[in-house]
Amino acid sequence: MKRIDHGVLEEYFRLIALKISAKRRSKNSEVIAPRLRYFLFSVLDKNKEFLNLPIGENELSLTLDGLVFRQNCSFYRFSMILPEDLEQDTETLRQLIQSYIEQELATFGCYGLRSAYGNDKYGSWWSIYLDKIEPNEKLHRLSFELLYISNTYSAIYRKRIFDRENTVPKQEKTVYDDEIR
Repeated sequence: MKRIDHGVLEEYFRLIALKISAKRRSKNSEVIAPRLRYFLFSVLDKNKEFLNLPIGENELSLTLDGLVFRQNCSFYRFSMILPEDLEQDTETLRQLIQSYIEQELATFGCYGLRSAYGNDKYGSWWSIYLDKIEPNEKLHRLSFELLYISNTYSAIYRKRIFDRENTVPKQEKTVYDDEIR
């Protein structure tokens, strides 16, 4: 037993635990991802004259780039062909598309998924949140990261984002001696 390297065993068990947790995280993604892709396509298609994005004929123009897991939340990455020039910066575009997403959820909902998520401790939220928009000039792709809010961890993440966006920064003004009367 003295010759067994315990570091190898620890690494082996760590890799098994990572494999099990990855399988657990992605078990619902096969159901959620196609519905999110269709929902995002319908939102972009309905508002294409305002967004000036090259929307394809159907939802297959949005490619599923995979599932990203961070801060105990699953983010679904979709991408589309990048227009030659974005008229807005990415944060303005993200906020605009998020407002369209919320209008669509309030009016029609999302087929097969909940429109809202409620929690006594963390409040109620629209179930789909556009977290990031990233242009990739090299690959000519525009990536969208969507969070489907369906559990406490994603509600906590959304609440933190909301609190960060809506806190008013403390404004300080420098007052000089000659300004005081």
